[in-house]
Amino acid sequence: MKKSLKKKQQQESVKVTQDNQNIKTQKSTELPVQPLQSSNLFDPIKLLAIFGLIALVTVIIYSNHFNNTFHFDDAHTILENSYIKDIRNFPLFFTDGSTFSSLPSNRSYRPLITASIAFDYWLGKGPNPFYFHLSMFSIFILQGLMLIFIYWKIADLAVPSKLNFSIAAITTAWYMLHPVNGETINYIISRTDSYSTFFFVLAFSLYLYSPFCKKWHLYLIPVLIGGLAKEPVIMFASILFMYQLCFEQQMDLKKLLEGNKKELDKLKPLILSCLPAILCCVALIGFLNVMRPKSFTPGGYSLFSYVLIQPYVILHYVASLFFPFWLSIDADWGPLDTVFDIRVLVGVSFIVFLVYLIFLTSQKQKLRPICFGLSWFLLALLPTSLIPLAEVLNYHRPFFPYIGLILAVCWAVFLLLQKYEVVFLDKPLKTQVVLVVSAVILFYGIGTHQRNKLWATDEAIWKDATIKSPKNGRAWMSYGLTLMNRGDYENAEKQFLEAMKFVPYYSYLYVNLGVLKQKTGFPAEADNYFKKAVEYGADHPTVFYFYGAFLKEQNRVPEAIDNLTKGLALAPNHVGTQRLLMTIYQEQGDFAKLETLAQQILKQTPDNTEAKFYLDAAKNKKTPLQSAVDAAYNNKTPEGFLELSLKYYQLGNYEKCIESANEALKLKPDFAEAYNNIGTAYNGLKQWDKAIEACEKAVQLKPDFQLAKNNLAWAKDQKTKDNSPK
Repeated sequence: MKKSLKKKQQQESVKVTQDNQNIKTQKSTELPVQPLQSSNLFDPIKLLAIFGLIALVTVIIYSNHFNNTFHFDDAHTILENSYIKDIRNFPLFFTDGSTFSSLPSNRSYRPLITASIAFDYWLGKGPNPFYFHLSMFSIFILQGLMLIFIYWKIADLAVPSKLNFSIAAITTAWYMLHPVNGETINYIISRTDSYSTFFFVLAFSLYLYSPFCKKWHLYLIPVLIGGLAKEPVIMFASILFMYQLCFEQQMDLKKLLEGNKKELDKLKPLILSCLPAILCCVALIGFLNVMRPKSFTPGGYSLFSYVLIQPYVILHYVASLFFPFWLSIDADWGPLDTVFDIRVLVGVSFIVFLVYLIFLTSQKQKLRPICFGLSWFLLALLPTSLIPLAEVLNYHRPFFPYIGLILAVCWAVFLLLQKYEVVFLDKPLKTQVVLVVSAVILFYGIGTHQRNKLWATDEAIWKDATIKSPKNGRAWMSYGLTLMNRGDYENAEKQFLEAMKFVPYYSYLYVNLGVLKQKTGFPAEADNYFKKAVEYGADHPTVFYFYGAFLKEQNRVPEAIDNLTKGLALAPNHVGTQRLLMTIYQEQGDFAKLETLAQQILKQTPDNTEAKFYLDAAKNKKTPLQSAVDAAYNNKTPEGFLELSLKYYQLGNYEKCIESANEALKLKPDFAEAYNNIGTAYNGLKQWDKAIEACEKAVQLKPDFQLAKNNLAWAKDQKTKDNSPK
């Protein structure tokens, strides 16, 4: 009996293999919908080993990214956002969308993201990039584990085979190591895409594997949570619809379009089955719209111009899956003004082709992973394709859609290899196939590892952007800003002027030109640039902050207060504006306003040490010097004595400045900033040799300390001038 059963199973296995090999000659060969129980299903050790290997390789590939710095939108959502400094603001994040950003136009209701940022800030005791990257990467690894099960389930529903787990592992590995997805993992604030995708994948996994969650619709809970991270999770209902269409109802889209009664009869139960998800996503859309701050603006393009370019953008995303060579932190693509642009024809033709493939691959069960994968890809891109955002293209947007596209591509390749007898359904993968596939995936992983290096610093990533996006004025400006920060003013100005060719009305460009002229000793030109910045960016608080800082330095204090007050009205949580305004109020002895402002800040962030410091100064009417002396000698920290030395320097008391810096060095002997303060004070005393000695020590301790380098160069230059013949 057992021998007969075994012989029968072998015959059925051979028949399945022959059926798949001769698919062209058969008019209709539908494989069973129920998956075979492969040996992998009962081998958790093998499963964990394979996933452990994928996770290990992913960790190795991303090992050089954990200390990559903050970039771009990280500034207004993390570095300049006072709300995230206090973890006790958690409840506020979920009731007030303005806590997401210090820029009014960028305030969206994403409380899960703000809460996660506040947690990472607390964990790292400040803006330490390592903890932000660690939390993101952990979520990414968990997402990869769930993807294996999703891909495995879909493969089993299409073609039952012992190869399916291997296919799922390969598909997941490509997704995890792909350079385009690395753009999301490297960019801290793009956790909006990462976290929302994670909860989408969690919801889909629960639907596939938990009958209890499926029966009681509990899989929708992660959808609701994911909506608190970013809006594209609302596409869950439509993607679930396509999954049920392909694998539960086994519908043929071509016949459905033709009005086939059998297919039309399946439509009603399909809609009813998806109705809870549809209602959930509609309700989520309504809730997010109500909670989103009124100041939020998605972008500056017209809907028509924006949508015209999107089919071509989608084609570009597909091309980038295979050839990710033009990745840029800020692409220079723009909207289109006419339907007669060749890119419209090419893009629309490509979308038509994809839709044709979706209809074609819905006709046979073994092809339906392609149908479902392409549907996932297009549906996931729909929100960013129809809502005119500030950029027409961003490489963190495909993070969610690529789950479907990579599924479609990998399954198509598998069918192709199976057709030409390179792989067989009932046999393990050949060693040669494993080696070739591993080499290809590793090639993409090496590309990701190399790309991580560019994300390490602002200068590297923005220089790369000027090369790959040469028509992007913001990229030229941002690269120029990095040059200015390291004291290369001449080349910085060249980048700013290059940027002006493309963005002549960009307020931040004029801010940076103003700062550059301020640093190089041209206050009149700086003032003109700052006024232009205010003219073009009257709704940007950062513009008022930098103009206020300039005016304070020029001793135009009333004007500085006026601009800073305007900026604070736009963004009450802008850290720089808060700090500078409190400093001015204390210096002016306006303790009533100082107390009011400090109390307002403490309402936002009750544990704000700076606000507490200034509140104490206001109540006790302390001058800046008195506050610094008290803080230094009461707390006895190197940072406190460094701040005290700076106060003495600003008052022209260079001897006391040196004395306080030396106190800091007693507590922290390798404190480069203290040596720099000593060198600066000796410059003020015109004791060039001592200044040179101190500044050289600062540079020795901190080789990239540009301010110390500048002070060292100044001391050497002055010494040369003093020693030159009169």
